[in-house]
Amino acid sequence: MTTAEADLERLLPPHRERTPPAYVDGRPWDPLLLYASYRVLLAGLFAGLHFSGLGPRLLGSFDAKLFAQSSIGYLVIAALGLALVARRKPDFGVQVALMLLVDIVALTLMMHASSGLPSGLGMLLAIPVAAGGVLVAGEMALLYAALAALSILGEQIFAQWFALFDDTHYTQAGIHGMVFFTTALAARWLAGHLRQSEAIAAQRGLDLANLAQLNDYIIRRLQSGVVVADGDGHIRLVNTSARTLLGLPEHAQPHELEELSPELADRLQAWRRDPTAGGGTLRIAEVDSDILPRFARLGASTGSGTLIFLDDSSSVMRQMVQMKQASLGRLTGSIAHEIRNPLGAISHAAQLLGESESLDAGDARLIEIIRQHTGRVNSIIESVLQLSRRSGSRPETLPLGKTVRNFIGEFSRGEKIEPDRFVTEIEPGDTQISFDPVQLNQVLWNLCGNALRYGRPDSGGTPTITLSGGRTSGIRGPYLEVCDDGPGLDEATAEQAFEPFFTTDSRGSGLGLYIARALCEHNFARLDYLQPASGGSCFRIRFAEPTPPEATP
Repeated sequence: MTTAEADLERLLPPHRERTPPAYVDGRPWDPLLLYASYRVLLAGLFAGLHFSGLGPRLLGSFDAKLFAQSSIGYLVIAALGLALVARRKPDFGVQVALMLLVDIVALTLMMHASSGLPSGLGMLLAIPVAAGGVLVAGEMALLYAALAALSILGEQIFAQWFALFDDTHYTQAGIHGMVFFTTALAARWLAGHLRQSEAIAAQRGLDLANLAQLNDYIIRRLQSGVVVADGDGHIRLVNTSARTLLGLPEHAQPHELEELSPELADRLQAWRRDPTAGGGTLRIAEVDSDILPRFARLGASTGSGTLIFLDDSSSVMRQMVQMKQASLGRLTGSIAHEIRNPLGAISHAAQLLGESESLDAGDARLIEIIRQHTGRVNSIIESVLQLSRRSGSRPETLPLGKTVRNFIGEFSRGEKIEPDRFVTEIEPGDTQISFDPVQLNQVLWNLCGNALRYGRPDSGGTPTITLSGGRTSGIRGPYLEVCDDGPGLDEATAEQAFEPFFTTDSRGSGLGLYIARALCEHNFARLDYLQPASGGSCFRIRFAEPTPPEATP
């Protein structure tokens, strides 16, 4: 087995190879049951025709008593054989051998009791011979053909020896023997082909079952959500990722796309009317997330089903971040080379001028303005370089409550404020998040610094910062909100708050929130601004689900 095949075996759920229903331990019990039923019917037919007097006079014409005894005995033994086949005891081979031997003996006796070969009953021996060719493997099938031929010949010899009949029919006996051997060979050949065809069909069925199981395994474990809906909007398949993206409870089984997501159903109808429509993200209020739907028709007709792919917009966002980082790296390299060196020369020249003793108050004020603005430009360059030089995030699984408490202590010491300025609400208390701890500290420092600077209530007083988070049914994944009780942002400002170099403070660089959101994107999280109904500003971080530890094999 190759490495790829071994990996596939480990990935696939266990699939048991089952023997076809007609076979137990490789033996065709169902065909044997059919043959045993035929024997009972044949024996019952002979006994019924003889004792009712409705049968042809040929039956038992030579020895009616022998025919009656043979037919009754044959019926009893055939019924017993049917019961044994139903119980599948004793062994398959023993039952086949006993049945065929009894058939040859019983049919030969009834043929003899009916005046021998001219009765035509001898041809019935071809049926057990054919059954032997089907039920018995190998050369044993020819043994029963030989026994049937010998029984016909023996009956003729016995009749001639005791002069029981006027004529002998050795030619017919020879013809019967040839028919028996031909039947055995043909049955053996057909049985071999049937077994081969059954084996191929069983293997094909197993391959199809494995393929279907593999397809199901792949679809249900795709990171992209998959929904299959027919032309009438009936749902045929919803994989696990689609349930998560759409906020569908685990045990819910919606039958209509409208029940699953009215927004998605409307988007599908728009796409069916115009395949160029249906683009853009789709807001799912149940889980407070954006998804990107893509549609593909499952057939050529307009009424055919539709395959719907659902992707979390964060995956697209991660690709944009990678491209943004690459372009930003080239941009900041140019900035460092083209701006920083002359900026340093300007700053140094202003410093030298400031040391001159002949400066008046107006010139000193101009030099101070130069220093102030060169410092601001330098801080902008430092912020951009800091973002571009970042080697990437190293997310770790962190306890949200403990991380927030540690940050509050560090921030309070750094900003020289009292820790009681913070209000924390983490529910449940054991919520886990996935984030780079250093970068999370930087994001929270930026948000809390803004809340401390701009979150002062209109009525005056001491600003209070609320850190609330955990898990809730209305938000997919763990989250943390940083809220203040200040005046908040107006709609126009909120739309531009995360754009680079946008600021309402002439002393700021306008990169704080932009860098904070970029750091969240590096950790597969999302930073958004909310406008609470009670007033103030609120920034929400939606974290990625922590990666569970790998199971030890």
